[in-house]
Amino acid sequence: MIRRFFSLLCLTVLCTLTYVTTSAQSHNRVNSVIDSIKKSYAPDSRVAIFKLSAVSQSDGKITLKGETNLPEAKKALLADLRSLSIGVNDSVKSLPEASLGDKTYGIATLSVADIRKGAGHPNELISQALMGTPLRVLKQDDGWYLVQTPDHYLGWMEETGLTLMNKQDYEKWKRSSRFIFTKMNGVLYEKNDPQSAIVSDLTLGDIFQIIAKKGPYLQVKLPDGRSGFVKSDLCVNYDQWKKIKTDSSKLIKTALKFNGLPYLWGGLSAKATDCSGFVKTVYFINGILLDRDASQQALNGQILPTNVSILQPGDLLFFGRKNHITHVGMYIGEGKYIHASGRVRINSLLPSSPIYNLSIRKSFVTASRILSKIGTKGISRVEAHPWYNSTEHSSETPNNN
Repeated sequence: MIRRFFSLLCLTVLCTLTYVTTSAQSHNRVNSVIDSIKKSYAPDSRVAIFKLSAVSQSDGKITLKGETNLPEAKKALLADLRSLSIGVNDSVKSLPEASLGDKTYGIATLSVADIRKGAGHPNELISQALMGTPLRVLKQDDGWYLVQTPDHYLGWMEETGLTLMNKQDYEKWKRSSRFIFTKMNGVLYEKNDPQSAIVSDLTLGDIFQIIAKKGPYLQVKLPDGRSGFVKSDLCVNYDQWKKIKTDSSKLIKTALKFNGLPYLWGGLSAKATDCSGFVKTVYFINGILLDRDASQQALNGQILPTNVSILQPGDLLFFGRKNHITHVGMYIGEGKYIHASGRVRINSLLPSSPIYNLSIRKSFVTASRILSKIGTKGISRVEAHPWYNSTEHSSETPNNN
Protein backbone atom coordinates (compact mmCIF):
# COMPACT_ATOMS: atom_id res chain seq x y z
CA MET A 1 0.00 0.00 0.00
CA ILE A 2 2.81 2.36 0.95
CA ARG A 3 4.71 1.38 -2.19
CA ARG A 4 1.68 2.17 -4.35
CA PHE A 5 1.17 5.53 -2.65
CA PHE A 6 4.85 6.38 -3.19
CA SER A 7 4.59 5.46 -6.88
CA LEU A 8 1.55 7.70 -7.36
CA LEU A 9 3.32 10.54 -5.57
CA CYS A 10 6.37 10.22 -7.81
CA LEU A 11 4.16 10.14 -10.89
CA THR A 12 2.33 13.28 -9.73
CA VAL A 13 5.59 15.13 -9.08
CA LEU A 14 6.97 14.01 -12.46
CA CYS A 15 3.85 15.23 -14.27
CA THR A 16 3.96 18.52 -12.41
CA LEU A 17 7.63 19.06 -13.28
CA THR A 18 6.95 18.17 -16.90
CA TYR A 19 4.00 20.61 -16.97
CA VAL A 20 6.09 23.42 -15.43
CA THR A 21 9.02 22.74 -17.75
CA THR A 22 6.78 22.71 -20.83
CA SER A 23 5.05 25.92 -19.71
CA ALA A 24 8.41 27.63 -19.15
CA GLN A 25 9.66 26.47 -22.53
CA SER A 26 6.56 27.87 -24.25
CA HIS A 27 6.93 31.13 -22.34
CA ASN A 28 10.55 31.45 -23.46
CA ARG A 29 9.68 30.58 -27.06
CA VAL A 30 7.00 33.29 -27.14
CA ASN A 31 9.42 35.88 -25.78
CA SER A 32 11.98 34.79 -28.35
CA VAL A 33 9.46 35.33 -31.17
CA ILE A 34 8.52 38.73 -29.70
CA ASP A 35 12.20 39.77 -29.73
CA SER A 36 12.57 38.62 -33.32
CA ILE A 37 9.52 40.56 -34.50
CA LYS A 38 10.68 43.66 -32.61
CA LYS A 39 14.07 43.55 -34.32
CA SER A 40 12.37 43.34 -37.71
CA TYR A 41 9.54 45.84 -37.28
CA ALA A 42 10.54 48.15 -34.44
CA PRO A 43 14.32 48.22 -33.95
CA ASP A 44 14.23 51.91 -32.96
CA SER A 45 11.91 52.72 -30.06
CA ARG A 46 12.16 56.43 -30.89
CA VAL A 47 9.91 55.91 -33.92
CA ALA A 48 7.83 52.78 -33.19
CA ILE A 49 6.04 51.23 -30.21
CA PHE A 50 6.22 47.47 -29.73
CA LYS A 51 6.24 46.86 -25.98
CA LEU A 52 4.99 43.29 -25.64
CA SER A 53 5.66 40.50 -23.17
CA ALA A 54 4.45 36.97 -22.47
CA VAL A 55 2.77 36.37 -19.12
CA SER A 56 2.19 32.80 -17.88
CA GLN A 57 -1.17 32.25 -16.21
CA SER A 58 -1.96 29.84 -13.36
CA ASP A 59 -3.79 27.57 -15.78
CA GLY A 60 -0.64 27.23 -17.89
CA LYS A 61 -1.84 29.42 -20.71
CA ILE A 62 0.20 32.36 -21.95
CA THR A 63 -1.21 35.85 -22.34
CA LEU A 64 0.33 38.51 -24.56
CA LYS A 65 0.31 41.90 -22.85
CA GLY A 66 1.58 45.34 -23.74
CA GLU A 67 0.93 47.86 -26.50
CA THR A 68 1.90 48.65 -30.07
CA ASN A 69 1.12 51.12 -32.84
CA LEU A 70 2.22 48.61 -35.48
CA PRO A 71 -0.72 46.38 -36.45
CA GLU A 72 1.38 44.66 -39.12
CA ALA A 73 3.97 43.65 -36.48
CA LYS A 74 1.30 42.21 -34.19
CA LYS A 75 -0.19 40.31 -37.12
CA ALA A 76 3.23 38.86 -37.98
CA LEU A 77 3.80 37.86 -34.35
CA LEU A 78 0.52 35.98 -34.09
CA ALA A 79 1.18 34.25 -37.42
CA ASP A 80 4.62 33.10 -36.27
CA LEU A 81 3.19 31.76 -32.99
CA ARG A 82 0.50 29.83 -34.88
CA SER A 83 3.15 28.29 -37.13
CA LEU A 84 4.91 27.04 -33.98
CA SER A 85 1.61 25.68 -32.61
CA ILE A 86 1.77 28.03 -29.64
CA GLY A 87 -1.61 29.29 -28.50
CA VAL A 88 -1.83 32.60 -26.64
CA ASN A 89 -4.49 34.91 -25.26
CA ASP A 90 -4.25 38.30 -26.95
CA SER A 91 -4.48 41.19 -24.46
CA VAL A 92 -2.31 43.61 -26.44
CA LYS A 93 -3.51 47.21 -26.55
CA SER A 94 -3.52 48.64 -30.07
CA LEU A 95 -2.68 52.32 -30.46
CA PRO A 96 -4.26 54.83 -30.92
CA GLU A 97 -6.10 53.93 -27.72
CA ALA A 98 -9.90 53.72 -27.79
CA SER A 99 -10.36 56.52 -25.24
CA LEU A 100 -9.32 59.07 -27.88
CA GLY A 101 -12.40 58.30 -29.94
CA ASP A 102 -11.95 59.70 -33.44
CA LYS A 103 -9.57 62.47 -32.27
CA THR A 104 -6.42 60.65 -33.37
CA TYR A 105 -4.97 63.51 -35.42
CA GLY A 106 -3.51 66.79 -34.28
CA ILE A 107 -1.79 69.99 -35.38
CA ALA A 108 0.85 71.78 -33.29
CA THR A 109 -0.64 75.16 -32.37
CA LEU A 110 2.13 77.01 -30.50
CA SER A 111 4.96 78.76 -32.32
CA VAL A 112 7.14 76.00 -30.87
CA ALA A 113 5.53 73.15 -28.91
CA ASP A 114 7.69 71.04 -26.58
CA ILE A 115 7.81 67.25 -26.87
CA ARG A 116 8.98 65.35 -23.79
CA LYS A 117 10.08 61.82 -23.03
CA GLY A 118 7.15 61.27 -20.67
CA ALA A 119 3.88 62.85 -19.65
CA GLY A 120 4.77 65.82 -17.46
CA HIS A 121 7.13 68.79 -17.34
CA PRO A 122 9.82 67.08 -15.21
CA ASN A 123 10.49 64.71 -18.12
CA GLU A 124 13.36 65.32 -20.52
CA LEU A 125 12.78 67.62 -23.50
CA ILE A 126 13.51 65.40 -26.50
CA SER A 127 12.16 67.45 -29.42
CA GLN A 128 9.78 70.20 -30.49
CA ALA A 129 7.15 70.76 -33.16
CA LEU A 130 6.64 74.00 -35.07
CA MET A 131 3.17 75.47 -35.44
CA GLY A 132 1.32 73.67 -38.20
CA THR A 133 3.19 70.39 -37.79
CA PRO A 134 0.76 67.48 -38.39
CA LEU A 135 0.68 64.84 -35.67
CA ARG A 136 -0.67 61.37 -35.02
CA VAL A 137 -2.15 61.10 -31.51
CA LEU A 138 -1.73 57.71 -29.79
CA LYS A 139 -2.46 58.02 -26.05
CA GLN A 140 -3.54 60.46 -23.40
CA ASP A 141 -2.53 60.87 -19.78
CA ASP A 142 -3.89 63.65 -17.57
CA GLY A 143 -3.65 66.50 -20.07
CA TRP A 144 -0.70 65.09 -22.02
CA TYR A 145 -0.73 63.27 -25.36
CA LEU A 146 1.65 60.77 -26.84
CA VAL A 147 2.17 62.01 -30.40
CA GLN A 148 4.10 61.05 -33.48
CA THR A 149 5.60 63.69 -35.78
CA PRO A 150 5.94 63.39 -39.58
CA ASP A 151 9.40 61.82 -39.17
CA HIS A 152 7.65 59.24 -36.89
CA TYR A 153 9.46 60.52 -33.77
CA LEU A 154 7.51 59.76 -30.59
CA GLY A 155 7.04 61.89 -27.48
CA TRP A 156 4.58 63.52 -25.11
CA MET A 157 3.03 66.93 -25.73
CA GLU A 158 0.96 68.99 -23.32
CA GLU A 159 -2.64 69.61 -24.38
CA THR A 160 -2.00 73.36 -24.87
CA GLY A 161 0.58 72.53 -27.54
CA LEU A 162 -1.76 70.89 -30.04
CA THR A 163 -5.27 70.91 -31.42
CA LEU A 164 -6.96 67.50 -31.58
CA MET A 165 -8.82 66.64 -34.78
CA ASN A 166 -10.78 63.84 -36.32
CA LYS A 167 -9.79 62.68 -39.78
CA GLN A 168 -12.38 64.85 -41.52
CA ASP A 169 -11.15 68.07 -39.89
CA TYR A 170 -7.53 67.07 -40.45
CA GLU A 171 -8.14 66.51 -44.16
CA LYS A 172 -9.91 69.88 -44.29
CA TRP A 173 -6.84 71.52 -42.77
CA LYS A 174 -4.62 69.90 -45.41
CA ARG A 175 -6.85 71.26 -48.17
CA SER A 176 -6.96 74.79 -46.76
CA SER A 177 -4.99 77.76 -48.05
CA ARG A 178 -1.90 78.05 -45.85
CA PHE A 179 1.10 80.31 -45.46
CA ILE A 180 4.49 79.66 -43.87
CA PHE A 181 6.38 82.21 -41.78
CA THR A 182 9.82 82.84 -43.32
CA LYS A 183 11.55 85.23 -40.91
CA MET A 184 13.50 84.10 -37.85
CA ASN A 185 10.95 85.43 -35.36
CA GLY A 186 7.88 87.67 -35.38
CA VAL A 187 4.47 88.48 -33.93
CA LEU A 188 0.82 87.86 -34.74
CA TYR A 189 -1.24 90.96 -33.89
CA GLU A 190 -4.88 91.14 -32.86
CA LYS A 191 -5.53 93.78 -35.56
CA ASN A 192 -3.79 94.93 -38.71
CA ASP A 193 -1.94 97.44 -36.57
CA PRO A 194 1.47 96.84 -34.91
CA GLN A 195 0.23 98.80 -31.88
CA SER A 196 -2.57 96.31 -31.21
CA ALA A 197 -2.42 93.43 -28.73
CA ILE A 198 -0.28 90.37 -29.45
CA VAL A 199 -2.06 87.07 -30.13
CA SER A 200 1.02 84.88 -30.46
CA ASP A 201 4.68 84.95 -31.26
CA LEU A 202 5.82 83.33 -34.52
CA THR A 203 9.03 81.67 -35.57
CA LEU A 204 10.66 80.44 -38.78
CA GLY A 205 8.71 77.56 -40.33
CA ASP A 206 5.37 78.12 -38.59
CA ILE A 207 2.40 77.22 -40.82
CA PHE A 208 -1.09 78.72 -40.48
CA GLN A 209 -4.27 79.17 -42.50
CA ILE A 210 -5.15 82.40 -44.27
CA ILE A 211 -8.57 83.98 -43.84
CA ALA A 212 -8.17 87.13 -45.91
CA LYS A 213 -5.69 89.62 -47.32
CA LYS A 214 -6.04 93.11 -45.90
CA GLY A 215 -3.60 95.54 -47.48
CA PRO A 216 -0.05 94.72 -46.35
CA TYR A 217 -1.38 92.22 -43.80
CA LEU A 218 -2.67 88.68 -43.88
CA GLN A 219 -5.52 87.78 -41.57
CA VAL A 220 -4.69 84.24 -40.46
CA LYS A 221 -6.10 81.50 -38.27
CA LEU A 222 -3.97 79.33 -36.03
CA PRO A 223 -4.73 75.60 -35.67
CA ASP A 224 -6.53 76.19 -32.34
CA GLY A 225 -8.85 78.78 -33.87
CA ARG A 226 -7.14 81.96 -32.68
CA SER A 227 -6.86 84.58 -35.40
CA GLY A 228 -4.78 87.67 -35.99
CA PHE A 229 -2.74 89.67 -38.47
CA VAL A 230 0.79 89.29 -39.76
CA LYS A 231 2.69 91.31 -42.39
CA SER A 232 2.34 89.53 -45.71
CA ASP A 233 5.98 90.16 -46.66
CA LEU A 234 7.03 87.94 -43.74
CA CYS A 235 5.23 84.91 -45.18
CA VAL A 236 5.13 82.78 -48.30
CA ASN A 237 2.18 80.86 -49.73
CA TYR A 238 2.61 77.26 -48.63
CA ASP A 239 1.77 75.80 -52.05
CA GLN A 240 4.48 77.97 -53.62
CA TRP A 241 7.01 77.35 -50.85
CA LYS A 242 6.76 73.56 -50.94
CA LYS A 243 7.76 73.56 -54.63
CA ILE A 244 11.03 75.41 -54.05
CA LYS A 245 14.14 73.87 -55.54
CA THR A 246 16.58 72.95 -52.80
CA ASP A 247 20.24 73.67 -53.45
CA SER A 248 23.37 74.10 -51.36
CA SER A 249 23.47 77.90 -51.63
CA LYS A 250 19.97 78.18 -50.12
CA LEU A 251 20.89 75.76 -47.35
CA ILE A 252 23.95 77.81 -46.43
CA LYS A 253 22.00 81.06 -46.52
CA THR A 254 19.44 79.59 -44.12
CA ALA A 255 22.06 78.05 -41.83
CA LEU A 256 23.98 81.32 -41.44
CA LYS A 257 20.84 83.00 -40.08
CA PHE A 258 21.15 80.70 -37.05
CA ASN A 259 24.74 81.69 -36.27
CA GLY A 260 25.03 82.60 -32.58
CA LEU A 261 21.69 81.01 -31.65
CA PRO A 262 21.78 79.38 -28.18
CA TYR A 263 21.98 75.62 -27.78
CA LEU A 264 19.02 73.77 -26.26
CA TRP A 265 18.91 70.00 -25.78
CA GLY A 266 15.82 68.88 -27.68
CA GLY A 267 15.50 72.29 -29.37
CA LEU A 268 14.13 72.40 -32.90
CA SER A 269 13.49 76.00 -33.87
CA ALA A 270 14.93 79.41 -34.65
CA LYS A 271 14.69 80.26 -30.93
CA ALA A 272 17.15 77.67 -29.66
CA THR A 273 18.28 74.34 -31.03
CA ASP A 274 20.38 71.25 -30.55
CA CYS A 275 22.76 69.94 -33.20
CA SER A 276 20.40 67.60 -35.07
CA GLY A 277 17.49 70.01 -34.61
CA PHE A 278 19.59 72.70 -36.28
CA VAL A 279 20.34 70.77 -39.49
CA LYS A 280 16.80 69.37 -39.53
CA THR A 281 15.30 72.87 -39.35
CA VAL A 282 17.67 74.23 -42.01
CA TYR A 283 16.62 71.47 -44.39
CA PHE A 284 12.93 71.81 -43.50
CA ILE A 285 12.93 75.53 -44.36
CA ASN A 286 14.24 74.43 -47.73
CA GLY A 287 11.47 71.87 -48.22
CA ILE A 288 13.22 68.71 -47.02
CA LEU A 289 12.26 66.50 -44.05
CA LEU A 290 15.08 64.68 -42.25
CA ASP A 291 15.01 62.26 -39.35
CA ARG A 292 15.18 63.80 -35.87
CA ASP A 293 18.39 62.62 -34.18
CA ALA A 294 22.01 62.67 -35.38
CA SER A 295 22.34 58.90 -34.99
CA GLN A 296 19.31 58.45 -37.26
CA GLN A 297 20.45 61.03 -39.80
CA ALA A 298 23.84 59.31 -40.07
CA LEU A 299 22.20 56.18 -41.50
CA ASN A 300 20.60 58.01 -44.43
CA GLY A 301 21.76 59.63 -47.65
CA GLN A 302 24.93 58.92 -49.60
CA ILE A 303 27.48 57.83 -47.00
CA LEU A 304 30.88 59.48 -47.48
CA PRO A 305 34.35 59.05 -45.98
CA THR A 306 35.92 61.81 -43.90
CA ASN A 307 38.09 63.10 -46.74
CA VAL A 308 37.61 66.88 -46.72
CA SER A 309 38.48 67.18 -50.41
CA ILE A 310 35.32 65.31 -51.49
CA LEU A 311 32.87 67.17 -49.27
CA GLN A 312 30.29 69.51 -50.81
CA PRO A 313 28.27 72.32 -49.20
CA GLY A 314 25.12 70.89 -47.64
CA ASP A 315 26.71 67.56 -46.68
CA LEU A 316 26.14 66.49 -43.10
CA LEU A 317 29.16 65.71 -40.92
CA PHE A 318 28.83 63.26 -38.04
CA PHE A 319 30.94 63.06 -34.93
CA GLY A 320 31.38 60.62 -32.05
CA ARG A 321 32.53 57.04 -32.43
CA LYS A 322 31.96 54.65 -35.30
CA ASN A 323 28.88 53.02 -33.76
CA HIS A 324 27.86 55.88 -31.50
CA ILE A 325 27.09 59.15 -33.28
CA THR A 326 26.67 62.03 -30.82
CA HIS A 327 26.91 65.20 -32.94
CA VAL A 328 26.15 66.56 -36.41
CA GLY A 329 26.99 69.68 -38.38
CA MET A 330 26.62 70.92 -41.96
CA TYR A 331 29.51 71.50 -44.33
CA ILE A 332 29.52 75.00 -45.88
CA GLY A 333 32.69 74.84 -48.02
CA GLU A 334 36.40 75.67 -47.75
CA GLY A 335 36.85 73.20 -44.92
CA LYS A 336 34.27 74.94 -42.72
CA TYR A 337 31.13 73.58 -41.11
CA ILE A 338 28.33 75.13 -39.06
CA HIS A 339 26.91 73.32 -36.05
CA ALA A 340 25.14 73.81 -32.72
CA SER A 341 27.63 73.29 -29.91
CA GLY A 342 27.05 75.59 -26.96
CA ARG A 343 25.68 77.95 -29.58
CA VAL A 344 25.40 77.74 -33.36
CA ARG A 345 28.93 78.43 -34.59
CA ILE A 346 31.31 77.88 -37.48
CA ASN A 347 34.42 75.74 -37.14
CA SER A 348 36.93 74.31 -39.58
CA LEU A 349 38.19 70.83 -40.35
CA LEU A 350 41.54 72.30 -41.44
CA PRO A 351 44.31 72.49 -38.79
CA SER A 352 45.68 75.69 -40.38
CA SER A 353 42.44 77.57 -39.70
CA PRO A 354 42.05 79.82 -36.63
CA ILE A 355 38.61 78.26 -36.06
CA TYR A 356 39.93 74.71 -36.07
CA ASN A 357 38.62 72.61 -33.16
CA LEU A 358 40.91 69.66 -32.52
CA SER A 359 38.68 67.78 -30.08
CA ILE A 360 35.69 67.86 -32.44
CA ARG A 361 37.83 67.16 -35.52
CA LYS A 362 39.26 64.01 -33.90
CA SER A 363 35.74 62.65 -33.44
CA PHE A 364 34.70 63.17 -37.11
CA VAL A 365 33.69 59.65 -38.17
CA THR A 366 31.47 59.90 -41.26
CA ALA A 367 29.55 62.20 -43.60
CA SER A 368 26.39 61.99 -45.67
CA ARG A 369 25.26 63.70 -48.88
CA ILE A 370 21.59 64.56 -48.64
CA LEU A 371 20.80 66.43 -51.85
CA SER A 372 21.66 63.44 -54.07
CA LYS A 373 19.31 61.15 -52.13
CA ILE A 374 16.06 63.08 -51.79
CA GLY A 375 13.18 60.61 -51.80
CA THR A 376 15.13 57.83 -50.10
CA LYS A 377 14.84 56.58 -46.50
CA GLY A 378 14.80 59.44 -44.00
CA ILE A 379 14.97 62.16 -46.67
CA SER A 380 11.68 63.32 -48.16
CA ARG A 381 10.28 66.45 -49.69
CA VAL A 382 7.57 68.21 -47.69
CA GLU A 383 5.68 68.46 -50.97
CA ALA A 384 5.51 64.66 -51.18
CA HIS A 385 4.66 63.95 -47.54
CA PRO A 386 1.03 62.79 -47.12
CA TRP A 387 0.78 64.16 -43.58
CA TYR A 388 1.20 67.72 -44.85
CA ASN A 389 -0.60 67.55 -48.16
CA SER A 390 -3.94 66.50 -49.55
CA THR A 391 -4.35 64.83 -52.90
CA GLU A 392 -7.62 66.71 -53.29
CA HIS A 393 -7.62 70.22 -54.69
CA SER A 394 -8.53 72.88 -52.15
CA SER A 395 -11.85 74.66 -52.70
CA GLU A 396 -11.21 77.07 -49.86
CA THR A 397 -9.98 80.45 -51.05
CA PRO A 398 -9.34 83.51 -48.91
CA ASN A 399 -11.15 86.80 -49.24
CA ASN A 400 -9.15 89.68 -50.68
CA ASN A 401 -9.71 93.14 -49.29
